Amino acid sequence: MLLPFKIYIHSTSEISESEKKIERHLDAASIHHSKAMVFLNEGKYEEAAQNALLAQKYLDIASKMKREKQQIGI
Repeated sequence: MLLPFKIYIHSTSEISESEKKIERHLDAASIHHSKAMVFLNEGKYEEAAQNALLAQKYLDIASKMKREKQQIGI
């Protein structure tokens, strides 16, 4: 079951470039997750699965970037 989520961006002028990249990945994940929900509701299971996988990949990338950023101490 897919649960809807939305990323809310606060003020991008006060954050670093790496944080902006992370937010863009999270935004892409949110878009693909929403598309997956629509396809799932329409019974288009292959398209839903493809978008769910893309959403997960973007979440994984954002998570990896955040961990690396924390390890460096930026």
